[in-house]
Amino acid sequence: MYNINPDLWKSLFAVPSVVVDKHLKFAGAVQIKALLWITRHNGENFDEKDIAKAIGYSADDVRDALQYWIQSGVLGVDGVTVAEEIAEPEKTEEKPTKKKDTKALVYSQEQRPTNDQIAARCDESEEIKFLFNETQVKLGRTIGYDSMSNLLMLHDHYGLPVEVILMLVEYCKSVNKTSMAYITAVGRDWAEKEIDTLEKADEQIEALSQKNETWKQLCAVTGISNSVPTKTQLKYLDTWMNEWGMSIEMIQLAYEEMANHTAKLSFPYMNKVLQNWYENSITTPEAVEAEKQKRAETNSDSSDASYDIDEYMQKVLNTPLKYKKD
Repeated sequence: MYNINPDLWKSLFAVPSVVVDKHLKFAGAVQIKALLWITRHNGENFDEKDIAKAIGYSADDVRDALQYWIQSGVLGVDGVTVAEEIAEPEKTEEKPTKKKDTKALVYSQEQRPTNDQIAARCDESEEIKFLFNETQVKLGRTIGYDSMSNLLMLHDHYGLPVEVILMLVEYCKSVNKTSMAYITAVGRDWAEKEIDTLEKADEQIEALSQKNETWKQLCAVTGISNSVPTKTQLKYLDTWMNEWGMSIEMIQLAYEEMANHTAKLSFPYMNKVLQNWYENSITTPEAVEAEKQKRAETNSDSSDASYDIDEYMQKVLNTPLKYKKD
């Protein structure tokens, strides 16, 4: 039999019974630690950074953990409880031989699964339980309600298989983008593109890895600071590499052309240069050099330049870029 040291009863703080009675089974380490710290300092002025420093986790982990307690109705924000009530649902009589099928639950984009729905899916599906546990292992941190609900929506609402989601998580970790918001955004993009098998996921990751490698080379030449391209920058790379067939050397030359005419980094400027080369079948560095020599010879014989890059770029930069839907 275990007993609390009697000397420690001199200093106490209260923890709601519901935490142990209903949530101890499902709450993770970060969630429990964060809630205990809050109950100990209840009424004081603090934020996620204070909690993170005290319990040894990042502020993002703490913020994610607190969402579980907010959704459960244990925590309120500014004195207001925003979560649904956690009272026991009324029991309805059902046939003992027929188990309720919650596997087919489909959530709208606005509606996220509740704690009870997440718990039900874990109880009925070892696959879902494996998804949550394996995600924690891959990310190296405990995931809370917010992360679980997003992962469950990727599976139940967007239709991504567990193995594809885990492959997605692994990819996001490889590019140092491990926030659940980023993982969910990429997951939705994969679902829209029907990347729903390991083979398709592998092809997508290979394509993304190629773009990321091109991006690294471009960063080394241009001095761009962000290590991973933004969504807009990825669209440019996709157009340049996959639609127009431009190599990294051609992209670098487009950057140099831009740098010769403007001090500010401009992807639209580079895009117009590459578009002009593509439309004129200029696809190699040698072809670019040959075009420059030809233009120089033509300009030397005429006071009116047949190709004024400054005038051209000022005109085309005012034309919005349009992407063709794949």
